[in-house]
Amino acid sequence: MIISLPAGVTCIEKHTDDCSALVYRDEVLGELGMIVVRDDQERCQIFYALAGDPNDPMTAKRKEIFEPLCLNISNTMLLAFGQGDQEHPLNPSPRQQMFDNTYYKEIQDNRETIDTQQIKCLYCQSAVALVIFGDGARKTGDFEDCARKLFADYRELNVPTWVIAAANRRKDNARWKVLKVWPQREPIQTLTFKIFNDTLSQLQKNHHCG
Repeated sequence: MIISLPAGVTCIEKHTDDCSALVYRDEVLGELGMIVVRDDQERCQIFYALAGDPNDPMTAKRKEIFEPLCLNISNTMLLAFGQGDQEHPLNPSPRQQMFDNTYYKEIQDNRETIDTQQIKCLYCQSAVALVIFGDGARKTGDFEDCARKLFADYRELNVPTWVIAAANRRKDNARWKVLKVWPQREPIQTLTFKIFNDTLSQLQKNHHCG
């Protein structure tokens, strides 16, 4: 069974003791979601898991790519294997079952730690900004993965938030790739440490305590 992937989308396979998953990734949006297959010896169960928090606007963008892909795969499976029978029917289509995220914690490696730093007011010590260190980030999708994983944190904190890829965080002349993700998103920029640090310092100076 051959499935044609959209441009810029790749797929890798992952396994646990009782299921396997096809994890789909877009080079710009990062991880889109996964199709999980479980075989309980009586029938094959398929689950469609969309990556991201439902409250994250980027989740809807991922769904725009991932849902048609799932529908294509579901239709291809129907053509290949039929509808099943009354005792062992084929799973509902992705539109009926979009999306079961139960398996993300089980399959994806949650031991990963992403460093962050709260920038605080010099006087009242309230957070005025959040920096997410995506040190391994190289492409746009890598930045988006960092932002997706920490969406709930920076949404709750509700201060200006950036994902940065800084190979050396302390060199004044080092150039960093920076993605602002909250409260308004901006395109990735390449900034020197001084320019970025001046932005953070200005937020500290302009904070109104109390």
